[in-house]
Amino acid sequence: MLFATGIAEVDAVLGGGIARQRPRTVSGFIFISLEDETGISNAIIHPKVYERNPMIVTGGKFLLIEGVLQNQDDVVSVKASSVRVLDLGPMDMRSHDFH
Repeated sequence: MLFATGIAEVDAVLGGGIARQRPRTVSGFIFISLEDETGISNAIIHPKVYERNPMIVTGGKFLLIEGVLQNQDDVVSVKASSVRVLDLGPMDMRSHDFH
């Protein structure tokens, strides 16, 4: 889970991608929800970050997302500067993407 102090902090979230959304109204941004044993974390993927890692952003099961914490209307997210996939071996995990 993420907690923001109101000060921009570089942080990272790690977890299984449980949902990806790409609303047409937000100019190419992608929103990813990750889950780990502590709860759900949210990440915002800028179109330029997506362009560098399209297969990882849309298909990676377990992701490490680094960026700056953002608290907007009490919703804490990581504004991604990098996205990496973690290979944890074969697992049956499905996300609810682009609904």
